[in-house]
Amino acid sequence: RVLFRSTAALLLGVNPSANTDDITGMILSSSKDLGEMGWDIEYGSGLVNPLNALTKKGGFEAEITSPKRDAIISMQDSIPIIGSTVTPMFSAWSLDYGLGDTPTMWNSIAYINQSRLLNDTLGILQVVDSLKNIDITLRLTIWMHDQSSFEYR
Repeated sequence: RVLFRSTAALLLGVNPSANTDDITGMILSSSKDLGEMGWDIEYGSGLVNPLNALTKKGGFEAEITSPKRDAIISMQDSIPIIGSTVTPMFSAWSLDYGLGDTPTMWNSIAYINQSRLLNDTLGILQVVDSLKNIDITLRLTIWMHDQSSFEYR
């Protein structure tokens, strides 16, 4: 707790306009994962790394970690989508899927406002018959406080 609080004070000194969620995102996205992958009961979000947290000023870390790109998924009824949305200056995120390599239409899997996840389940893709044996592209969109956004596919 002391290291977390000290790192928060250091980040606030460098980023005086950052809010509590921004500071928390900078700390969590820069922590070293310990124990089980992602958050766990023994280590929480991992070991706080103040030096690494200082590099997160305005940066972002958001990704889909599973399934991997170009993964071939065996016939399943549902596919858990795992990833992270721990991003400084964050407002909301959404997870969508589209058909093919360059979809022109997107279907929502999840839309979350004000919730950050670290190596956790972003959503579950329900695999209906029309989705079997075709290429699917996943899209994670992150919206920032300044109304800008970025995508991870």
